[in-house]
Amino acid sequence: MKKVLLSEMSWYEAKEAFERTDLAIIPAGANEAYGRHLPLGSDTIVATEISIMIARETGSFVSPPIPVGESSPLMDFPGTMTTSLGVFTDYLRDYSKSLIKYGIRRIFVVCAHVGNVPAVSSVAYDLHDQALFGMVDLWRFIAKQAEGIVESDCIPEGHASEVGTSVLMALRPDLVDMDKAVKEVPPSRYAPQPGMYQYPYLGDLTKSGVIGDPFLASAEKGKRMIDKTVKSITSFLEDFGQEKVEI
Repeated sequence: MKKVLLSEMSWYEAKEAFERTDLAIIPAGANEAYGRHLPLGSDTIVATEISIMIARETGSFVSPPIPVGESSPLMDFPGTMTTSLGVFTDYLRDYSKSLIKYGIRRIFVVCAHVGNVPAVSSVAYDLHDQALFGMVDLWRFIAKQAEGIVESDCIPEGHASEVGTSVLMALRPDLVDMDKAVKEVPPSRYAPQPGMYQYPYLGDLTKSGVIGDPFLASAEKGKRMIDKTVKSITSFLEDFGQEKVEI
């Protein structure tokens, strides 16, 4: 099977990849608390695995994952690592310029951490004259694909709950320890109406790092969510950058 991870290629194999496609996929995750039953690197693991699936379907390749993001609201939980949004933005900009140097003109970020979203948007506009950027806010996207699959009655994607646990069960069951799982639902005052925002720390909402019910999770649900997600993103990428409106 053809290699799709840039970090596993030799420089010569990378040269061939750059000649074959102008599309690069960047997994962007985090290293943060994800309950007692899931690993700190859940976001990065999921972003990378799904990126690999997408790359195989589209004939593109996966650039090295970005493993740490802006996770300051979770710093109460040991093992969480964070970087400022400015540093992350600068890093992603230089990272993208490296790809552009080798002929990449379409960059798609599989962003599995909401704290990274503003940085991706900033870089996309900064480098718009050099490459076309796209992004999927992965957990929100998966939660949408999960409609009719999940049973949760609180925030669908939650945090380390039904959606996240199901996806990890499907991708990396060896890293899921349900004996340590707990169910936690935040107070109703932290569930504002759509379009309204609050900025609590995760420790204000949960003592375990879970928001929702991981006991509703299953590998079968996770596989269904992943299959729908990969199919939808692949379909999007078929036309990504192929048409441009004349002004």
